[in-house]
Amino acid sequence: MIANCISSVQYSFLSMANQGAESNHPEAFDKVISPFIFVLAMDYLSHLITDLEGKGKIGGVKFGPKLNLTHILFADDILIFVEDNEEYISNLKMALLLLESSSGLNINLNKSTIFPINVPVNRANIIAESWGLRKDILPTSYLGMPLGGNLSFLNFWDNILQKIQKKLSSWFSSPKVAESL
Repeated sequence: MIANCISSVQYSFLSMANQGAESNHPEAFDKVISPFIFVLAMDYLSHLITDLEGKGKIGGVKFGPKLNLTHILFADDILIFVEDNEEYISNLKMALLLLESSSGLNINLNKSTIFPINVPVNRANIIAESWGLRKDILPTSYLGMPLGGNLSFLNFWDNILQKIQKKLSSWFSSPKVAESL
């Protein structure tokens, strides 16, 4: 089912790392902001994107009639999934500009990447250039996890299994674990 959703519609998703977020406000003497303020700003952005999706102004990845994935927040990262539609992309840009003007935070586009899925290469290049983004292809790795590969291939999981085995072996070689066994 997921393969049909992804193969029948053109999507782009944007990985935006907010590490070292910059501020436009003159009173910001440092690039470091309170984690609480950052969480509030990301919550605001999340609500902006959700509101746009609810009004049909942006479309994400559809996983059924009632599930439309537009974004995922994790720590200081946001993954944004948007259908390749000029209006949707423009509305996303406006939401990011609204975040910037209301909070003083900029998305660091130097650390952001567009991953086009079923989007023609020339169209993906135009989007990447107009936003000032790098363009990459799937599969890739995000937070140490593979993203966008064939889950049914055993070698897809090799890296994850190696990491788990390494962690388990270090735990079992620990004197405290040996005592409790």
